[in-house]
Amino acid sequence: MVGGSVSGGKILGTYPSPLSPESDYWLGRGRWIPTTPWEAVFNSISQWMGVHSDMDLDEVLPNRESFSTCSLFSDKDLFVDGACQCVEGATICDDITYAPTVMPTESPSDSPTKFPSSSPTPEPTKSPSETPTDSPSMSPTATLPDDGVLVGSIFDPDSQVDAFGCNSAKPERAVDNDINNFWW
Repeated sequence: MVGGSVSGGKILGTYPSPLSPESDYWLGRGRWIPTTPWEAVFNSISQWMGVHSDMDLDEVLPNRESFSTCSLFSDKDLFVDGACQCVEGATICDDITYAPTVMPTESPSDSPTKFPSSSPTPEPTKSPSETPTDSPSMSPTATLPDDGVLVGSIFDPDSQVDAFGCNSAKPERAVDNDINNFWW
């Protein structure tokens, strides 16, 4: 696990012993039965996120009761600011009190100046900064798509489009005289 509150640099859980095919945890072909359940990690994460009572933890982790309480990790095992730990088979959590925020002041932090600034900001104009032209520019102002160029139309003004393919009102593709096919 990685994070600001994670108490890292350690390996939790136990290795199967012996670490060989003679172990009871050996399934064959390099497969092992894990000695630490997934619930161990998620138990500590749930506690760290504020789920402290056993009843609530059993609700969050339905398979949790299949393991002894102290075989699961507590949030003090995984996090530097954890509040819970297993003591003699029972989970004990510290009472967490959060420091109150600083009382807000009634006066603003920056006091206003006595004199106006030498150059006040101008009011916005109601007319555009540039006058539109009657003729279009030579290059488009939009960025070109990755797969081609921007065009107004793929057809010449006097071209004819013939539909072919299935009998439908909307053609699957069309041919623009001797220009390439295009798909709708």
